[in-house]
Amino acid sequence: MKKIAIFAILLGVNLVHANDVCNEYIKQSRLYLDELYAKESKRLANDEKALRLFELKFDEFKQRQSGQEAIILQNKDEKFCKRKLEETNKLLLKVFRRIRR
Repeated sequence: MKKIAIFAILLGVNLVHANDVCNEYIKQSRLYLDELYAKESKRLANDEKALRLFELKFDEFKQRQSGQEAIILQNKDEKFCKRKLEETNKLLLKVFRRIRR
């Protein structure tokens, strides 16, 4: 009985940690998409037709991203979330470096 209780506690802690990592990944990926949108919108500001097309495609992409986020939160795959969080953070660093130039 004691071993089962310890296992349940450890499993609960692990799920909470996985949930935190996955939530952080989602938060950072949204930030990256917001930065990407701002950068591309600024770049296409002089071409109304291209800007509108970009906005439509970006809206479609964000809808698909929302569905993926729901699946990620449901699965709570900590390794996947950690790997993707690292990738997203690298992409964010690149975007912020370009903005500062």
